Amino acid sequence: MNQQELAQIRKWYMYFADKYRAKDGSMHLVLQLKFDHSQRVAADCREIATELGWPDYEITTAEVIGLLHDVSRFPQFAEYKTFLDHRSFDHGERGYRIVSEAGIMSPLNGTEQAEILNSIRYHNRRNIDVELDPDCLRFLKLIRDADKLDILEVVYDTIKNNRHKDYPEILCHVNPDGPATPELIAEIRKYGYGSFEYVKSMTDMNLMRMTWVYNINYLPALRRLSERRLLEHLDETMLNDPDVEDLMRKARRFVNRETRNTEIRQVLRSYLLIRRWRYALSIPASREALETLPSFLFKRADM
Repeated sequence: MNQQELAQIRKWYMYFADKYRAKDGSMHLVLQLKFDHSQRVAADCREIATELGWPDYEITTAEVIGLLHDVSRFPQFAEYKTFLDHRSFDHGERGYRIVSEAGIMSPLNGTEQAEILNSIRYHNRRNIDVELDPDCLRFLKLIRDADKLDILEVVYDTIKNNRHKDYPEILCHVNPDGPATPELIAEIRKYGYGSFEYVKSMTDMNLMRMTWVYNINYLPALRRLSERRLLEHLDETMLNDPDVEDLMRKARRFVNRETRNTEIRQVLRSYLLIRRWRYALSIPASREALETLPSFLFKRADM
């Protein structure tokens, strides 16, 4: 995908969102939150893909997925006044249908269309339980990571500024002051995730979001979660409870350990790759083929 195609899709998205504005150009607060959320997720998708070393055309595809992933939230709230899928419709499936029928995918090749549409369709699944092409899977994992990062930011900002009291649909109408549900605590301890049937309070809802850290796919996303102090912010939104604190401690340890271990693995892979390249350079027949390698690979370094 090129920049011109990206610009056309962005233009369509703005037109689609504008249909849900009032005559004065304003948008309902919760829809404005979703609109802004999509812009930030698109930016995170682009930046994470860049850090992962993906080629430019894939970085652009990642940005489009971030922009379009929640497109169905506009009709969902307009029709049902909720963001709860079980009270309205599966917003991944509806988004897939909206984008498929809009005609904006036609300039793209079949691979790009599949990457975008499948990412929209399955981004909100609890688990990735469908068989996809490996390239489609890469993009799906990326949008799931970027989406989680910004939702955690939005939740903290909403609670911090007390917007959830005026617009309880932002936090799915749960009790803002209720305690953690014992059944949810037990389930998270046992399986590392929880069921929505046990979510009764804001603390429950944020415990569910805490478990997302165990499903982050890419190191740049995990690093952002740590640098933005998203777990710490989440902790601030929950009632004091020894069981909650215990789960939060385990989640923080997991993030710290995974970030450190993944970075070590990356350094080791780079070291082994450089050793292979240098060995290949010692073989005369390989010199010409490797002339274009970066010069820093040929310098001595204390590894």
